[in-house]
Amino acid sequence: MGSSGYSEAQNLALDAKPSVAAVAEYDTDVVYEDLPFSKKGTKETCWRGMPTCSSSFFAQAYHLVRLASTIEMHQVVIQDARKRNLDYEKCGFTLRPLKSGVTDWEQVALTGSEQHNLLFAQLEKVIRELHPDVKKVQFEGNLLRGGDSANPPAKNGLHLDLYPDMEKVKAMNPNDSASDQPENEELEMKMVLGLWMPRDMANPVHDYPLFFGDASTFAPEDVVPQKQDFYDFREGQKHRVLNLAAGAPIYSPRQRWYYYHQQTCEELVIFRHLTEPAGGKACFHAAFEQPLPEGAETRKSFETRALLHFAKSS
Repeated sequence: MGSSGYSEAQNLALDAKPSVAAVAEYDTDVVYEDLPFSKKGTKETCWRGMPTCSSSFFAQAYHLVRLASTIEMHQVVIQDARKRNLDYEKCGFTLRPLKSGVTDWEQVALTGSEQHNLLFAQLEKVIRELHPDVKKVQFEGNLLRGGDSANPPAKNGLHLDLYPDMEKVKAMNPNDSASDQPENEELEMKMVLGLWMPRDMANPVHDYPLFFGDASTFAPEDVVPQKQDFYDFREGQKHRVLNLAAGAPIYSPRQRWYYYHQQTCEELVIFRHLTEPAGGKACFHAAFEQPLPEGAETRKSFETRALLHFAKSS
């Protein structure tokens, strides 16, 4: 999503979506049926988690019905990023090797623990290699999915973690840390990254791989704002999430979708949640379901976000 949108010439330059027949050339590409997108004309969606302290049962049911009514289904081709020469600066995501050495992932979820500090020092090193001009890296929470954690894979729910306009985000939730600025007045937050990797598995990811929208194939009008009110579990505690995020994208055949086939526990995906100014690169993402081979472990994963602060523009 470029801040200036897409010109007609840029749209015409994008390749057509691969046909089902063409996908046969790449046996790790996936033709995915009935992926939910927002309907054209949808201006806003709402999500109220169940249960919440702020909504009655009838209010929750109303929001669920209203949300469902905004959705339409499309077939998409999810391409194997390993087989393509993708540019991180254009598509907004990349894969990096990372042998973490973590032996206790439950401890990683506890801020300040030895295992937490070990992993996050490595994550910061990778970020600084990718963005050598970053001045400050500020991590925001961490989340375990699968295994004994309380969080299942976020399947089929295409989303952005952050609505790509920080002024509107802050207006809804002034305490959202993604809108924070560092105390150093010479720095400003210009980017939020997602970091995601499988954990504590003997085999690669088979059943719920993470996939991404190529940010260069999205236009600003593809993004639908969503008001969110739900709970998740972090660091062993139940946390309420109240924010303005981006709901499901509006479908367009110009959009491209990618995943990393059989991602391992020694591989880290980095992708853009937000790039300032408003309307900059960001990657819609979700997990999608695939068959789990007999005897293989189901997906377990770790994720966190990093706020990147750079020198202020003159």
